[in-house]
Amino acid sequence: MAGKAQEIKGKIEQAIGKLTKNPKLQTKGEIDQVAGQVKQAAAQTKRETNKAVNQAARAAKQSLK
Repeated sequence: MAGKAQEIKGKIEQAIGKLTKNPKLQTKGEIDQVAGQVKQAAAQTKRETNKAVNQAARAAKQSLK
């Protein structure tokens, strides 16, 4: 969730930067958006990895029975 919040914050910063013609704020917003997207992708990868490990563990237990 933190990644999504950072992405939204970045979109707001970018929009304010455009409206105020502040290139530093606009760039900061773009960076925050990308950082938020990266955090979200990392969290998704972690969830998928945990799911795969759990499935493999269950399969291993079943094969031992």
